This record gives sequence, C-alpha cells and structure tokens, in this order.
Amino acid sequence: MKVNEKNLIAIANASNLVIDKEGWLNKKGESNKGFQKRWFVLKGNLLYYFEKKTDREPAGVVIVEGCTVELSEEDEAYSFNITFHGPGDRTFVLSAENQELMEEWMKAVTCASYDYMKVMVTELQKQVDELTELDRLHKLGLNSVTDGLAVPPVVPARQRHNPFNLIERETSSNVATRKVIKKQNFTSIHNEYGKQINKDRDVWKREKRANLTSVIKEDVLITL
Repeated sequence: MKVNEKNLIAIANASNLVIDKEGWLNKKGESNKGFQKRWFVLKGNLLYYFEKKTDREPAGVVIVEGCTVELSEEDEAYSFNITFHGPGDRTFVLSAENQELMEEWMKAVTCASYDYMKVMVTELQKQVDELTELDRLHKLGLNSVTDGLAVPPVVPARQRHNPFNLIERETSSNVATRKVIKKQNFTSIHNEYGKQINKDRDVWKREKRANLTSVIKEDVLITL
C-alpha cells in the first residue's frame, strides 16, 4: 500500500477530525525490544503515536486494517498485540497502565477498522429486516404457524473471525473474560409469542365447545 506521508501528518494535526481515543501507552521497539512510553491518538482507522504529547509530527502510524487485536504473552503487564497477517507483516506490542485501559484500547482499535464497520452494518440491517417483518405480521393480525403462513427459513449463523478475540488464557494478570450477550432473532421472538397465542387459542376452543354442549342440552330439554 502506498501511503502519502504529508497527508497522514495533515490528518494527525487536523483539529476538525474527531479523535476516537487518545492516551499514553507503552510500545515495544522493533529493534531494541524495550518498551517506550508514547502518546497514542486514534482517528478513524489511523493509530498515530508521538514521542511527546505536544509533538506536531507523529513518530509513526498504524493503519488498523487486516489485523487482529488479542492479548499478548509478553511479561509486560496489561499488554496486547496488534497483529498483521501475511509474509513480512509485523506485530505491534502495546501495554496500558491497568486492565480497564487495556480493554478500552483493544476495543477501540478493533472497532476502528473498515471491515468491522461492514460487519456491524450487515448485522444491523439484518435486525432491521427481521423487526420489519415481525411488525408487518402483527399489523395483519397473523401468526405464521396458526394461520398457515410459511415460516421464514432460518439462516445458519455465519462463521467469521472475531477480530476482538479476548481468548481466555492462564496469565498472571488473570484477565476476566467478556460476557457475550446473545441477540434475540426473529425465530426466537416468533416462538416466544407463538406459544402464548397457541395457549389462548386452546382456551378459546375449550370454551366454545363447552358453550356448544350447553346449547345442545338446552335444545334437547326443550324438545322433551
């Protein structure tokens, strides 16, 4: 990839661009392998780092595309990796002051990539489509099971790589694993409301049968 150095510097100094996250991190050197304190600024998918907070020109920039963010096995506490995949690609090793800051930076860098944004847009569009269909059925007063409508096919979940993979490891820092909140899809919502509808329908049928039996008995008595 060809990168225009002047444009990158201009973006780093542009005051009209939103800063997604900034702060101090320790960065492992590529040659001396030691950790140096650097001021990091995340703008979009560009992660700049400066030797000093007041510097105008960045010491370097990491374009966070085609990479994964994961916990590091370095001895440095609260460290994580930004790993690029492919021949000759390097791994940036960074560390924060505490657990909370480390997790915040890992999440911010992961969410900054264009690929991540595409996945989020696709998932949000899918949820909008499901809710729109559910709303349409409710307005029509229909139930896809009781009224003989075809149930939409269940699409199997796509197996994709999660770039923010906080793998549970046995580390000295005893990193807490994240809780994954399961999204309620159209099928589960349909099943939940469908059970209640079927239950109410059964009650109505029983009452109708009881009323019909009562009417028949009255007719027989009148006839006699």
